Amino acid sequence: MRAEVSRLRRAVGALVAASPYRIAEGVRIVCEEAERPPSRRADG
Repeated sequence: MRAEVSRLRRAVGALVAASPYRIAEGVRIVCEEAERPPSRRADG
């Protein structure tokens, strides 16, 4: 379990280092999704 978490953290760190602008864009998209009314969401 702990080894998986550390490996995941390394992968995320590499992703952030490789493409910070893509991370920022993803965060912006997630924020836009969160601001939408619940009726538009797929989970019902």
